Amino acid sequence: MQDQSVQSVAEQILSLRDIEVADFIRSEVSHKRLSAKLHLLNDGARQGSDDSRRLAREAIERLGFL
Repeated sequence: MQDQSVQSVAEQILSLRDIEVADFIRSEVSHKRLSAKLHLLNDGARQGSDDSRRLAREAIERLGFL
């Protein structure tokens, strides 16, 4: 189940256009969701399936946190 959540969040982030990344971060911070999403992605990067780990790392990098 967690792999699906990680993949869903990662795919949402990876689908953002370059110009949308900053707005996404701003929106997630203002709605107090960014920390939870990063926590989920970090867990997925450490403990998920191979695909989940790869997607999680790419999403974290896409946001500029890696």
